Amino acid sequence: MGYPRTQTTMVTPPAPVSGMYNNVNNVVPHALAKRYSDALPRKVTAKDVAGCYAYSHCFGSSVLHTYHADCGPDCVCVCPCVCGVPTALCCVCLGQCERDGNGWVTRDKHGIRTGEMLVIDLEAGTHASYALQCCSHEFKQEPCCIATRVKGGGCCVWRNVEIKA
Repeated sequence: MGYPRTQTTMVTPPAPVSGMYNNVNNVVPHALAKRYSDALPRKVTAKDVAGCYAYSHCFGSSVLHTYHADCGPDCVCVCPCVCGVPTALCCVCLGQCERDGNGWVTRDKHGIRTGEMLVIDLEAGTHASYALQCCSHEFKQEPCCIATRVKGGGCCVWRNVEIKA
């Protein structure tokens, strides 16, 4: 009569994100980003992507700054920063609450799926937004935007301004 054996299961972390970047535009293709995000050992939450971000590769602009608020366990509100201050206007703040695996689904005003936001580096909080191809359910492989967390608050730091009488 012996004691029951205990089996240890090791969780293998997903492949490093740097290995997923392609050589053309230094971006992570959708298929690899989805595989990485869904292979993470835990569910990604809104807290993982909360904070100030600098977006690159967006709509032809070099950098767009936003503040991502944790609006609930599965909701991320993305608010643009104007002159260093995050806007809280509902017409500008975009909420993402619908989930697909470890990503957040984006939809247009008619409820039609338009894309998804995927974490491509959990430790850094880096994530990318991918759009669907026109008239298709297939994703474009290159992201529309890549969001990189700004260290120290960056664009969204509230600054005290001295008012002189």
